[in-house]
Amino acid sequence: MRIRLFGFFFLVFPLLAPAQVYNVTRYATEHGLVQSQVMAILQDQQGYLWLGTHRGVDLFDGNSFQHIGAREGLVGNFFRAIVQDQDGHVWMASDGGITHFDGAEFRPLTSQTQPALLEDDVQALLRDQQGRIWIGYAHQGISLWTGDSLQHNPFAWEGGLPRDILSFWESASGRVWIGTRSGLYWQEGTGPISRLSRQRFPQGTEVYALLEDAEGILWIGTQQGLWWWDGTRLSRQQLPGNLPEDQAVYCMAREASGQIWIGTGNGIVRYQAGSFLPQGQDDRLLEYQMRSALVDDEGNIWFGTDGGGLRKITEGIFESYDMQDELTSNLAKSFLQDAQGRIWISAKDRGISVFDGQRVVQTFSGNTGLGGDAICTSYEDRRGHFWFASYNGTLTHYDGRSFVAYDRSDGLDANAVFWVSEGPNGHMWVGTDNGIFLFNGQRFFQHLTTADGLLSNTVYTMLHDAAGRMWIGTAEGLCRWEQGRFETIEAPGKVGPNVITMLQDPEGRVWVGSALGLACFEEDEAHWLKISDASGAHTVVALVVEGGRFLWVGTENGVYQLDLQAYRPGETEPDFAHYTQKDGLPSLECNANAAFVDAGGDLWIGTAEGAIHKPAGTQRRESVTPPRIYITQVRTSRDSAALGYPLLDRQMDQVDLPYTNNRLIFRYVGISLKSPRQVEYKFKLEPLDQDWEPYTSTRQTSVFYPNLDPGTYTFKVTARRESDPWDFEHYADYTFTIAPPFWATWWFITLMALLLLGLGWGIYYVIHTRRQRAREEQRIRNTAEKLQLEHQALYAMMNPHFTFNALQSIQFFIHRQDKKAANKFLSSFAKLVRKNLESTKVDVISLGEELDRLKLYLSLEKMRFPEKFDYEVRVDPEVDQTGIQLPPMLLQPFVENSIKHGIMPLEQDGLIELVVEQIDDDYLRIRIRDNGIGITASKARKADRPSDHVSKGMQITQDRLALFARMSQKRYNLEFRELKGEDGTVSGTEVEMILPLREDDAWSLD
Repeated sequence: MRIRLFGFFFLVFPLLAPAQVYNVTRYATEHGLVQSQVMAILQDQQGYLWLGTHRGVDLFDGNSFQHIGAREGLVGNFFRAIVQDQDGHVWMASDGGITHFDGAEFRPLTSQTQPALLEDDVQALLRDQQGRIWIGYAHQGISLWTGDSLQHNPFAWEGGLPRDILSFWESASGRVWIGTRSGLYWQEGTGPISRLSRQRFPQGTEVYALLEDAEGILWIGTQQGLWWWDGTRLSRQQLPGNLPEDQAVYCMAREASGQIWIGTGNGIVRYQAGSFLPQGQDDRLLEYQMRSALVDDEGNIWFGTDGGGLRKITEGIFESYDMQDELTSNLAKSFLQDAQGRIWISAKDRGISVFDGQRVVQTFSGNTGLGGDAICTSYEDRRGHFWFASYNGTLTHYDGRSFVAYDRSDGLDANAVFWVSEGPNGHMWVGTDNGIFLFNGQRFFQHLTTADGLLSNTVYTMLHDAAGRMWIGTAEGLCRWEQGRFETIEAPGKVGPNVITMLQDPEGRVWVGSALGLACFEEDEAHWLKISDASGAHTVVALVVEGGRFLWVGTENGVYQLDLQAYRPGETEPDFAHYTQKDGLPSLECNANAAFVDAGGDLWIGTAEGAIHKPAGTQRRESVTPPRIYITQVRTSRDSAALGYPLLDRQMDQVDLPYTNNRLIFRYVGISLKSPRQVEYKFKLEPLDQDWEPYTSTRQTSVFYPNLDPGTYTFKVTARRESDPWDFEHYADYTFTIAPPFWATWWFITLMALLLLGLGWGIYYVIHTRRQRAREEQRIRNTAEKLQLEHQALYAMMNPHFTFNALQSIQFFIHRQDKKAANKFLSSFAKLVRKNLESTKVDVISLGEELDRLKLYLSLEKMRFPEKFDYEVRVDPEVDQTGIQLPPMLLQPFVENSIKHGIMPLEQDGLIELVVEQIDDDYLRIRIRDNGIGITASKARKADRPSDHVSKGMQITQDRLALFARMSQKRYNLEFRELKGEDGTVSGTEVEMILPLREDDAWSLD
C-alpha cells in the first residue's frame, strides 16, 4: 500500500514484520515551523525539541512551535548542530558562531567575543562523557570547552589532516569519532587525532553521520552510502529498494530496541534483525533529503528534511486506506469479507471497492448492477449472500454472481434505506425512512410503521438478540419487537434521539449507541457509560467486539476501546482507551455502523477520511509516565510575551509583585510528544481554590486570574494523557506574593494608627478637659445649690415658729415646776438642733441616723401635744440601717406636714406611722402614713384660714431629691395618696418615697 498524508499530514505505512504499523506526522511551515530545512534536532532534559533551520531555531513542545532568532539573541542563520551540556544549557551552532542558552538568556560565542572561537562557521557539536563540549569548525579544526576555558585544537593531528569537521560521535569506550570532508578520524584519552587508516574510504569521502550500535559496530553515513566499521574491517552496506549503492546517508538514530533508522538523500531505511527495510514507497515521503534524526525518550522517531519540514514517526496500530490506495471514496461506510478473504469496502458516495490486502482488485457501482452508489450499510446473510442498503431508497442483493436491486416498484416504498439484517426465520428486515419492510426473498410482504406501534418511521439500525427479540433504533429512541407487537424501551434518562448502532456481546448484553452516548442493557436493566468529557465523544455511531473481549466504539472524537472482561455493569467504572490520529486514524469522525471484524480477527473502521485497519493482535504501547508538566510563563496583563520555556529555579523563587500587578496569566505545558493533543490539565490557585479546576479538565494551556487581592499564592498545574488516571502528586507550582498597597502595609497602618491615636488622644484630651471643667463648674453649682437647699431645709426645720414653740414648751414645763419634763424636752431639742447642724457637713448619713433624728423630732412634738397623737416607727429587719445611706433631713418635713395639716385639725386621737422596707436589692421604700383629715380637707382648710407662716419644707425636700437624682443618675419616686376607708370616707394621708440604695456614688454630688 502507499503512504498517505492526512490533517497534520499523517502518513501510515506497514512493516514487513507482521502486525507492526508506523504512523508518520508531517510538520511544515503551515503548522508553525519557521523554515522547512531542519538540519539539527535535540531533545533537551525537559522534553522539548530544538530544531535548527536555515532561519534560526524553533522550540517545539509537541503542539506549537516557538521561533528563536536574532531578536532573542541568536547569532547566525544556518543552524547545523545543537547539544545540551551537563548543566542543562543548550548550545546551538550556526554559520555565525555559537549561541548559549542557560534557560533564561541567550549569549553569543563568536570569533569576536571573549573567549573567542577560531571562526564563526561551526558545523558540529558534541558533549562527551566528561561533560566537555567539542566544537567542529568548517575550516579551523576543533575547539574544546572544558567548563571554564576554551582550548583550540588541543590534540595533535597526525600528518597534514583536514580541518573541515562535519560530525562527531563518542563510542561507549570514550573514543571520539570525527567525521570530516576527507574521511574519518578518531581521538581517545589525551592521544592525538588519528585517521582510520587500516582501510581508507574512497578519495574525498564526506562523513555526515556517525552512530554506534549495541554490538559496538560503528555506522558511518557518507555521501557515498553507508559503511560499517567493526573494529577491524570497513565494509559498505547495500541499502534496499530503489536506493542506489552510493546513496548519501545524512543522519541516523537508534531506538532502545536496537532498531536503527537511516535518513538518506532519497528516503528512510529501517534496520531490524539483520535486514534493511525501506519505509514507504510514497513519493511525498521520499522527495526530500533526510538531514537530521532523533529518537526521543517516548520512542518517537523524528526526521528533519532539507525542504520538507519535520516528520514524526510513531509506532501505531492502525493502517489507513483511502483513494490514494485506489478506493473509490474516502467515506468508508461498511465492510464485508467474501469467501476469498477479500474485504468489500462500501462507500457513502461511490459504490464498492474490493481489497485483497495489498490493493483494490475490483470495484462496483450503479453502472455494474448496484441499486445505488450511496451505500449506507451492508450485510451478509446465512447463505453468504450480500445485501446493500442505499441512501437512494434501493436494496441490492448479491448472490456471488450478480446484483439484483429492489426499489419502490417492488414494494419498497422508501426514499432512503438505512439498514438491512436477517431475522430468525430467514426474512430480511429492512429499516428505512418510512418504517420497516419485511422481505421473504420474493416480495416485501409486510410494512410496519408508527401506526403499528413503531416509535418512529425513521429506522437506523436493528438487532436480533439471542432471545429472538428485535431491537430497533430509530430517530426518536429505542423500541423492541416481541410476540407481534412493539414495546418502547424506557431507561434512566432518554436513550434517544437517533439510536444509530447496536450489538450483543458474547455475554448476552445489548449495547446501544446514540447521539446521547453509550448504554448497556443487562437483563433489561440499562447502564449508561461515560466515555469521555471531550467534545464528540458522546455521539456513538459504531460498535463492534474484537476477539470476544474488546468493545470498539466509534464516535465523532475518534475510537474508544473497552475491555469487556474488566467491566461489570453497576459494579465497576468503565475504563476507555482512546485512539486518535497518533494511532493512525486519518480522521476523528467515524461513520455510522462502519465497524467490522473479519475472519482473521482484523478490525476495520470507516472514517470520514478513509478506512482504517488494525491487524489482529496489534496492541498499543503507551508511555506509563505522565506528561512532563512545566510552567512556562507568568505574565501580568501588562507584560509582553516571553519565550515559553520552563522557568528556572531562580525564576521560580518567591516573587513579590506590586499591588498594581494583580492580574496574572499563567502559561503551562504538559509535554507528550507522541500524543500532544491528548494532554489534559487541571490547576488551582491556593489558597483561593480548595480543589483542582476545572471539574472536568481542560486542554487549554493558559489561565487568567484577574484582580487578585494582596497575599501569598501558589499556582499548581498537573497534566495527564486522556483516559490516564490523575496523579495530583505530580505537578508544577509557582509561589508569588502580591504586595498590599502602601496604605495597606503594616508600617503605614501603624503610622496611621499612631496618628489617629494621637488625634484621638488630642480630641479626648480637649473633650475631657472641657467636660472636667464643666463637671467642676457643675459640681460647684451643685454644691452651692446643695448648701442652699440644706440651709433652706435646716431653716425649714429650725424655723422661728418651731423654735419659738419649742421654747414655749420648755417655759411651760418650767412654769409647772416640771423640771424633769423641761430637762427632757430641752435635752431632746438641743440634740435635734445639734444633729441638724452636723448634717450640713455631709452629703449622706445612714438610715439609722436619719430615723434617730426623726424620732427626736416626734418625741418633741409628742411632748408638746401629749394627748393629740401617737407614732410608730417600723423598720423591716432585713433593712441594713447602718449600711444604707441617704441624704440627711429628708423625712422630717413630711412628718411635720402630717402633724400640722393632718393630725392637728383632727378631733380624735391621731396616729403617725413610719414604715421602712427594702424592695429587692436596689431600692428602699419609706411610707409615712397618718389618720388625719386628708389632703383634700387640708387644702380646703388652708384656703379658708390663711396664715402668715408659709411651710416650704416639703418643696425643699423634693428639690433636694431632684438634685441628687440629677447628679447621681439614679431614679427616685415620691407619691402622695389620700387614704379612704371601705365606706369611701377619708381616713388619712400616705406619702410613699422610693429611694435607690446607696452605691459608692449613688448620692454623691461630686
